[in-house]
Amino acid sequence: GVAEKPDSMDLCFVDSDYRGFIRRRYPESMAPGPVMTTDGSVVGHHDGLLDYTVGQRKGIAAAGMGDGPWYVVRTDRAANAVVIGRRDELARHAVVCSAPNVIVSRAFDTGTARGLAVCRYRSAPVPASARLLDDGRLLVNFDAPVSVVSPGQLLVLYDASDREVLASGIIEPDDATGLAVAS
Repeated sequence: GVAEKPDSMDLCFVDSDYRGFIRRRYPESMAPGPVMTTDGSVVGHHDGLLDYTVGQRKGIAAAGMGDGPWYVVRTDRAANAVVIGRRDELARHAVVCSAPNVIVSRAFDTGTARGLAVCRYRSAPVPASARLLDDGRLLVNFDAPVSVVSPGQLLVLYDASDREVLASGIIEPDDATGLAVAS
């Protein structure tokens, strides 16, 4: 029965073709567009933003662009562009999170909470400070740059012992924050 099935991390409400599901609901996600470097140089074209995620290296070819790997730094839905860069361009010193959920309000009594931030499933906790902005969002500053921070993912701030959740929020895209979050 169901109890004997292995746990699933997939979209349980979608059949095995999640790409088809997204294509049907969001056909614009499969529109072709430019692949550009962080300085705005167009270096190729893609067949749809659906095929790309922040931090992705597989399938990123920047022919004639020099040695070393290229990574998806961000996707720009407004321009339907995939923006690529070097690994160091993935690094973030800070992120802004929407829909914050403050679990331990006393942690913010001084205005800033200190703890350990986790930005990705199974990633190591990173020392960070967080404060609520006037507009209700959560600003998280990392003590050291963090790579592969993906918009739309949940950031969780734990206490220093990594046992209690202080707050969480949904990581916003860099261009939506209005704050300098790139290194």
